[in-house]
Amino acid sequence: MPCVIKYDHDDGKKLPAHKQELWCGKNRTGFDWCFQDAQHAALADKPICNSCIANIKKALDGKD
Repeated sequence: MPCVIKYDHDDGKKLPAHKQELWCGKNRTGFDWCFQDAQHAALADKPICNSCIANIKKALDGKD
């Protein structure tokens, strides 16, 4: 299932795919398809990584 990108920029510079942070904590290989952010994932009709969903919900609840 596709993951959701948490951070893909640092100090205004786009990070390479292997340095981008995902909500679930997995490492990107650069060839995997990910949602750009939580808003895009929420609007999608595709399945989303369950770990990403759980961590996004924790952050929204203030438990991050």
